[in-house]
Amino acid sequence: MLKGTLPETVQISYYNGGTVGDSVSVTWETSDTHTPTGGTYTFVGTLDLDDTDYINTSNLTAGATVTVTPVTIKGLSETLAAVEVDQDDFLTAKTLADLGIWENVVLRFDGGEEEIVATWGTTLTELLEVAKTLTSEGETKEVTVTLTADNFPVWATLPAEMPSFVLTISYDGTDLSEVVIVEKSELATAITTAKGVLENADLNKTEEAKTALEAAIDAAQAVLDNENATQAEVNAAKETLETAVQTHSVVQSRVSS
Repeated sequence: MLKGTLPETVQISYYNGGTVGDSVSVTWETSDTHTPTGGTYTFVGTLDLDDTDYINTSNLTAGATVTVTPVTIKGLSETLAAVEVDQDDFLTAKTLADLGIWENVVLRFDGGEEEIVATWGTTLTELLEVAKTLTSEGETKEVTVTLTADNFPVWATLPAEMPSFVLTISYDGTDLSEVVIVEKSELATAITTAKGVLENADLNKTEEAKTALEAAIDAAQAVLDNENATQAEVNAAKETLETAVQTHSVVQSRVSS
């Protein structure tokens, strides 16, 4: 956040060149984030003179220029290995993780790393449809599965090429013609994200808010674990949990301020 880099106080000068001995507080008009490509930003600050003997008859303001160097994601800390599955794996799979696909990945960039909840550009239902096309012994199909930027840090510049891996589906004679998957991958991702918020002590400044988010996570987990849950129930659980996370964040923001 840029706001944390700006000075809390400034010194002001008289028209005759004299300088006020005591520092004067300043309130900066800033946004919390910058554009991913970085750049040079100019900020304006209002002088807080209410508790001083000084009068700002000319409505002078403070100014600051900040140069932000863009941070480009270089890739992942580990190369994504190929994943191999058989047709019968789709009989019980409810999430991409059930096929051995990563739930979390670690982004690598200049100066550090950051773990994120992974979201992928291919759904479990789409992979099932590919598996259904296999009809003969020894037949396989390869699908390139690409990481999406949904959970990438807002301050990061995306890599030139998004990380991906190859998933190979092999024929094993399993009849998938009647299989319909209730897609739970997005609900599982929402639960993982909510748990990350819950584990962050800085985001849990009131016991009431923490308890409310815990209850929302438990309710979503119950739907995830329910083998008989419908797609509509799964979608509703995901939306309810995401709303709970947003509400939790708003409450904690108000407490912080």
